[in-house]
Amino acid sequence: MNITISQGNHAFNVKSDATIIIDVLRAGTTAHYLSQYAIKSCTLVPDKATAFSLKDRATLLVGEEQGIKIEGFDFGNSPYRILDQDAKFNNKKVVFLTSNGTKALLNNFQPNGTFLCGLVNAATTVEYLKQQSLPSIHIIASH
Repeated sequence: MNITISQGNHAFNVKSDATIIIDVLRAGTTAHYLSQYAIKSCTLVPDKATAFSLKDRATLLVGEEQGIKIEGFDFGNSPYRILDQDAKFNNKKVVFLTSNGTKALLNNFQPNGTFLCGLVNAATTVEYLKQQSLPSIHIIASH
C-alpha cells in the first residue's frame, strides 16, 4: 500500500484511492457526533457567506473561525456543546464550517473516499480502510 502524508488545509493534488483528513481536536470529533444524530444532511462549506446563504428553519449552522463560534451560528465546533443535543439536531440539515478540518476535506475530496477522522472514530476508520485493500491512501494532518 502506498501512503502519502501531508500537513495543512490547502489542496495537495495527490491522487489516491482514499484520503483521510485527521483533525483530532474538534472537527473530526464534532462530525462524528453529528453523524450519530438523525440529521437529514451535513453540508461542508468553505466560508460564512455560503453557510448563511443555506440557512433556513430546517438548518442548523455549526462551526468556528480560529476556534471561536461564529456570530449567528447555532453551535460552535465544540463536541461538548453538541453532545446530548439529539432533539435539536433530529430531522435538521446541518451546515458545517471550521478553520481547518472542513477546508482540508473540501480542498482534497476524493470521489472514491474521503474521511474526516478524529480520535473518537480513528479505530473504526482504520478497520474500514484495512478491509478495502486500497492501493493508495493520502493522510492529511489538518491544521
